[in-house]
Amino acid sequence: VLLGSGAAAISSPINQEWMIDGRDRIWWRLKKQPALVQLQDAARTLRELPHDGQLLTQDIYLAVEAGLNVPEGMEMGPFSYYPDADDATAETLHVMNRAMTRELLSTTDIPVAAVSGYTFGIDSPAVDKVPEEERDAWLGLIESRYDLVREIPRFGQAATTLRIYRLRETVNP
Repeated sequence: VLLGSGAAAISSPINQEWMIDGRDRIWWRLKKQPALVQLQDAARTLRELPHDGQLLTQDIYLAVEAGLNVPEGMEMGPFSYYPDADDATAETLHVMNRAMTRELLSTTDIPVAAVSGYTFGIDSPAVDKVPEEERDAWLGLIESRYDLVREIPRFGQAATTLRIYRLRETVNP
């Protein structure tokens, strides 16, 4: 029974997701590394960059793995962006509205940022998609102040591209 249960658990389609990277007609493409190893590798990259104990990201599991904190208001990860909330509501809920997001991204001195497909992609609390123009503006603001250090394709549960950035020296003297 134990052996049968173990075999059934290992053969589960959920477990296959750890190692399978989609299909090419009838052939399964294997991932270069399991998602957990990929996460650990990304966290190691973040720890090796000069940092102040913080990470500008909405990918909370990455911050946890790296042992870094996220800015106040971003603790709910991709669900921390409440663009239409007034300041009082956003502060009460410990989330970020448009004005707070603009202020943070324009003035932060957090040395390292990590951006994935989830970053500023969800309009909470309705869990609607943030319009592409708005999301692109936020990502553009990050890219105007940060230099790309590393790009990791097919990262995380949704297999989006993770981009790791370092604050430009000219911005952070």
